[in-house]
Amino acid sequence: MSFKSNLLSYINEYTDHKVYSTNPNTGVTSYRTYKVPYYMSGLIGSSIGGKCTPAEISSYIRSQNINWVNDNFNSYELKSSSIIQNQMKTATHIIGTGIDCSGFAYYVLNEASKSTSAPNGTLKPAFNNVSYGSGISAASLCSTTKGILITKAQDIKVGCTIYLTGHVMVVYDVIKNTNGY
Repeated sequence: MSFKSNLLSYINEYTDHKVYSTNPNTGVTSYRTYKVPYYMSGLIGSSIGGKCTPAEISSYIRSQNINWVNDNFNSYELKSSSIIQNQMKTATHIIGTGIDCSGFAYYVLNEASKSTSAPNGTLKPAFNNVSYGSGISAASLCSTTKGILITKAQDIKVGCTIYLTGHVMVVYDVIKNTNGY
């Protein structure tokens, strides 16, 4: 797989969370996919929530018992994706659980860069193997001490980061015109 396809796969993993349920009476497994909102949440365990891995964020959300019809895990019946997403915005015990821009960027770029020559990815070693949930800032992800400053739009490529007023964005697609710009 190419870096671009790897990157898109990890972007989707980070933003499209799934809740699974297997009914022990029938053996049927079902799931709901839901979007986790942008929000710098509090702590999940000892990590800053919005900077956790997708698995850690999903596990926390599942543990909050908002996914089941009648809020009863034993019902084995999942609520619709839209209801789950709405509860993430309104339920007082889960409100504010979400993803953070720098946690997202750090995770997707590092995971997408894993290879046989860089089995731990290339970004984490550049940040002294700091865990995802430890709070890498948007500014540090775009610092010229860790990378190269690009000043021409034509030089932007997949995997570049863009810093804008406290936020970091990841370039996952570049469309150029017939002149290469």
